[in-house]
Amino acid sequence: MNPIKKLPDFHWADHARGEIAVTGPSLILMSDCAFAIGEVAIAGLIYSSYTSPPWFWFALTANVSFGDLIDFRRLQDEIPKGALTAVRTDFAPGHRFAKFYGFEATDRMQVHEGREYQIYRRA
Repeated sequence: MNPIKKLPDFHWADHARGEIAVTGPSLILMSDCAFAIGEVAIAGLIYSSYTSPPWFWFALTANVSFGDLIDFRRLQDEIPKGALTAVRTDFAPGHRFAKFYGFEATDRMQVHEGREYQIYRRA
């Protein structure tokens, strides 16, 4: 797990490539911290205020497996309880990933650019 200051040039999964295209390099710039997990994923936290929970974001490469993400266990300690994340409703690996790392689905949904996202909160 290494801190990053710019988007790495990884072989992104189609889903990640599409999500990254929405924000581009500003994703890293607006993050309070961002990390590369080997060459298989990136993740970060965005705090909107000192009194609100941060948003946790992540992007996975095309051939990532859960075995590759063992370093996320170390990152998990950095994700505060109450942190929020959003997973596109049709992205099954993202839902499994969020649940595996301690996020629970809320009853909130959000639509962005015509796509629906399930909101999760870290328990």
